[in-house]
Amino acid sequence: MKKIVQLGALGLIVAAAGCSSDSGMTTSSSPPVTTMNKPPLTPPADGSTTGEVTAGEVRQESKEALEAAGKYADQAKEEFVAKLKTQMDSLDKKIAEMEDKSQDKSAESRAKWDQRLEKLKERRVELDAQLEKVKASSGDAWRELRDGTQRAWSEFAGAVRSAADEFDKDTPLETPDSQP
Repeated sequence: MKKIVQLGALGLIVAAAGCSSDSGMTTSSSPPVTTMNKPPLTPPADGSTTGEVTAGEVRQESKEALEAAGKYADQAKEEFVAKLKTQMDSLDKKIAEMEDKSQDKSAESRAKWDQRLEKLKERRVELDAQLEKVKASSGDAWRELRDGTQRAWSEFAGAVRSAADEFDKDTPLETPDSQP
């Protein structure tokens, strides 16, 4: 331990001696750089600035950036609403198809499907109300609503697809003609 302390002290002494300006040793052959060697900054003859930025310029650029971000958010919201509306229309058609085909089911099966389709329609109305909130929102508020709306959409779409799969597996109403 004593040797480590001695070596460390020796290293500090050597380092300090090497940094001393009166040692007579130079580490570089080039002269030291000072601000005295630099030419003074002069503005260009056309009156433009030399890279200086004013507070007014910063305010203006910030305003433009905020406006661009707002436009982008509005554009993204409109695209989201249009896409979701198209997808909702597609599921509306699937629900209408199931309603039409349910007429071919037995009375018991038809009653079951009428209830299930009614629940899907209620969920569809709730989703539509949520979509209207997204349309009416502004700025970043719509992004929070978007996340909830996407979750609700996914659940609704899954419920419709599940119902359609089960609907197709359910046996149709047997008519007297179809009995052997």
